[in-house]
Amino acid sequence: MKFESSGSYLSGARILDALLAQSELKEQHSMIAQLIGSASCSQIVEKLLQALDSRSRQDKEIMELAARIVVKLAGEIHLKRFPQGILCISSLLETSQRQPDDDSAPSDEFKSLMKQGLVILDSLAADKHNCSLICEDQSLLFKVMAPISSDMLHLIDHDEWFSVAAASLQVMCRIVTSPGSTGENLRNQIHGNKEVISSMEQILECKTCRKHKLYILVIKILTKLPMDAAPGVGTKSRGKFIKTMARILTSDSETQDSSIRKLAGEALAMLSEKYATIFLKENGGVVDDLSRMLFNADHNAYRITAAETLKHLCMHYKENDDCFKELMKTMKDVTPKVNFILFSCSLA
Repeated sequence: MKFESSGSYLSGARILDALLAQSELKEQHSMIAQLIGSASCSQIVEKLLQALDSRSRQDKEIMELAARIVVKLAGEIHLKRFPQGILCISSLLETSQRQPDDDSAPSDEFKSLMKQGLVILDSLAADKHNCSLICEDQSLLFKVMAPISSDMLHLIDHDEWFSVAAASLQVMCRIVTSPGSTGENLRNQIHGNKEVISSMEQILECKTCRKHKLYILVIKILTKLPMDAAPGVGTKSRGKFIKTMARILTSDSETQDSSIRKLAGEALAMLSEKYATIFLKENGGVVDDLSRMLFNADHNAYRITAAETLKHLCMHYKENDDCFKELMKTMKDVTPKVNFILFSCSLA
């Protein structure tokens, strides 16, 4: 692969791809990873990244081979050593590069390249240094969010766009937890994009998306966003998200997927601590629903979540209004049960 000959490079790439595709060759994979991560192979890595550049007239097979290899070896690739790497990967997400001349929907080839680009970014972002560089590129973030902001799932077809939308959400889910000012700016940018937020809200309400489990990723993303920031989502929209989480947790018939229900409960417990005012003012009936769960929930974990949420509301709701009076009225009846559940949990 180091030779200048394109035929030699292609042969080497084919062999490397074939080796990496065989999961039983763990020892060989470890050796390949060590070599790729060494300075002596930086030329090969640079060639692989350049092969991803959809703006150039790359051989289609070379581009596909490079994409598969980079995904498998992403843990050994440090973008700081390859300044043009992000630009090459980013080109896979550019609609203008692969879009037909007319206004027809993107081709299957374009969708495949876009998915590959997103999967590569997700693999690279598993390394915190790569993740930081990815998060700092504002134009790249816009391209990552494009499959969601354009809402192709609902405007065109779920089956056709599911894999691309899932890859987009997976990258967002990975980078939304980034630390420091870079992570804060990134979360604000996602939060301020009304099209992205609206599309994610629609995913939460869509039964087909629920079947595809896309909204597991959406819940994880939305719970990390700054709900009290000025631009973007309004109070009603925030309240709507909380109401959706409460419905998933408290309604047995809403979903049979315990992982989604558990995730909704974790989101509610966190939101009730940080946004108690929005929580109660926009969801008046949620207190009664949670109090019933203390006695009727079919799983102890759900009772614990309900108890923690009610406790947070009591501790963090600061206004002396009808919502507070209703909360106190309910808590008068259920406080012994809340204390018992939380005490039992602390002993477990």
